[in-house]
Amino acid sequence: MNALPMFLLFLISGEVGVTHGSFNECFPDLKVDVDFPGSDVLQIISTDELHCQRACSQHPSCQFFSFLRPDWTRDSRRFYCYLKHTDSGKPSRVTKLKGVTSGYSLKNCKETTECFPDLKVDVDFPGSDVKQIISTDELHCQRACSQHPSCQFFSFLRPDWTRDSRRFYCYLKHTDSGKPSRVTKLKGVTSGYSLKNCKETTECFPDLKVDVDFPGSDVKQIISTDELHCQWACSQHPSCQFFSFLRPDWTRDSRRFYCYLKHTDSGKPSRVTKLKGVTSGYSLKNCKETTECFPDLKVDVDFPGSDVLQIISTDELHCQRACSQHPSCQFFSFLRPDWTRDSRRFYCYLKHTDSGKPSRVTKLKGVTSGYSLKNCKETTECFPDLKVDVDFPGSDVLQIISTDELHCQRACSQHPSCQFFSFLRPDWTRDSRRFYCYLKHTDSGEPSRVTKLEGVTSGYSLKNCKETTECFPDLKVDVNFPGSDVLQIISTDELHCQRACSQHPSCQFFSFLRPDWTGDSRRFYCYLKHTDSGKPSRVTKLKGVTSGYSLKNCKATTECFPDLKVDVNFPGSDVLQIISTDELHCQRACSQHPSCQFFSFLRPDWTSDSRRFYCYLKHTDSGEPSRVTKLEGVTSGYSLKNCKETTDSPDSDYCD
Repeated sequence: MNALPMFLLFLISGEVGVTHGSFNECFPDLKVDVDFPGSDVLQIISTDELHCQRACSQHPSCQFFSFLRPDWTRDSRRFYCYLKHTDSGKPSRVTKLKGVTSGYSLKNCKETTECFPDLKVDVDFPGSDVKQIISTDELHCQRACSQHPSCQFFSFLRPDWTRDSRRFYCYLKHTDSGKPSRVTKLKGVTSGYSLKNCKETTECFPDLKVDVDFPGSDVKQIISTDELHCQWACSQHPSCQFFSFLRPDWTRDSRRFYCYLKHTDSGKPSRVTKLKGVTSGYSLKNCKETTECFPDLKVDVDFPGSDVLQIISTDELHCQRACSQHPSCQFFSFLRPDWTRDSRRFYCYLKHTDSGKPSRVTKLKGVTSGYSLKNCKETTECFPDLKVDVDFPGSDVLQIISTDELHCQRACSQHPSCQFFSFLRPDWTRDSRRFYCYLKHTDSGEPSRVTKLEGVTSGYSLKNCKETTECFPDLKVDVNFPGSDVLQIISTDELHCQRACSQHPSCQFFSFLRPDWTGDSRRFYCYLKHTDSGKPSRVTKLKGVTSGYSLKNCKATTECFPDLKVDVNFPGSDVLQIISTDELHCQRACSQHPSCQFFSFLRPDWTSDSRRFYCYLKHTDSGEPSRVTKLEGVTSGYSLKNCKETTDSPDSDYCD
């Protein structure tokens, strides 16, 4: 600084010694609150210390510099950059000084960058304008500067600019020195530099502008389900550069779901305005990866007309799968079970248009619509969920007896031609066909009809379900995996729940409500779960819940549960009642009995009646207790048949 006031020299709080061995060394680091007084060769305006260092590196004689930052308070010289030189190549003095950053030229550094991608918020570069355009945001303004042949830096007036109506104005600028002639603080303005010298200059703007409109410049008007579909349509259209979409919350007229594809000679909107209910954005043509996959379902939205096929589906996911497999289906509409206008519940309409987009989009209760997954990288055809009180009438290939719906599903999965099934549960009351399992097949792979029917559970073969090879044996205490349930059972503890998940053909993970669960009466409930990804869709903290994963993929999966459950009862399902000396003797009796799977023992401290020492051997079709309750004076547990070392005593006079 050629003429720093004398008072600065007396306000120095100390000197910092600097020694540099060689003039050819590289010192890129900046010295914060350090001044190199004197030795000035040039004074310029810089936006920050990096820009000042770059200027020093480009100047033929500058060796080091000092920059007065925005927090400099001694006078009005904020943003001043002093380029300096000495015969020794080192500062003649080094002092501490608040608001000043100093450093060295990068001439001797192997890689000297001239790229300044960072944006300066609430900073203005006044004057030096070469062009004024409209931009949606500061990034778009920077891109315009980078593409303009003479623009070196810019200033953009943001939506929070309040001095006049020039919001969204972008000023492209140029000076002979390549640097702003002035730098000032100004609210509502963001400034920055061209990215011409940056190694990678992106022209991809995937972000959507909510409640922003690009008026005019329309090349085509179409119907889209949402802003993402509108952006996709713009990306595929040969001349569309940007778009505006009228969302479902648009209230000015009836043009909800309208998508306007737009083009200008400059490639930029001619105007940008704020407008509620409108979302705008740019084509993704210049983005490296443009996805054409729309897996999300649109609830209470209908795509009227354009039907190519009408089928029966169990739910919207099955309808989407049918559309994905159909050679010409592009999108679909499904009438859910809560459809009330007529009897067409479960109807699935596969649709096609020349444009690949719905010709109309309307709101309609009880309808879910969506798109084919043909263009999605991974299209799953796995449907493990069971449909309770739903029947798939007809199309039978085999009738067998199953213990439950899971056994029926496993039989369907193993049968070479079975695609789906219906199982008559124990609560079926129309005739005596309880436990009947009907394996089914059609040429389309879909049920020809779907009806509601109490006492029936239906579902699909698991042949196409993936298998996850990772092993995660650890239990997650006070963690819940919400949703994605395929079955709800009663378990004695989290280990038993994990075992049930490991044995179930489609269970991947589970959540168990422990005895300390206080949310409601569902203690001991075990929820077996499955998703297409094999991972929980959500994970939340929840007291009284333990969650974990199936052990199918673990090398050693134990099915042995030797631990006893004190003050826990397994009510019902008795196959034999004997007298035992204690709970261990009762457990051994269960282990030796051919059909006993679990037991309950009434201890000496049982006080409800005189049944002390009673041992109840129990069995169910599922191998699990149908109920688990807390009960003082009772100890329950499982057979040790599956344990590696089960001791057999010759004392067996209690066995009948």
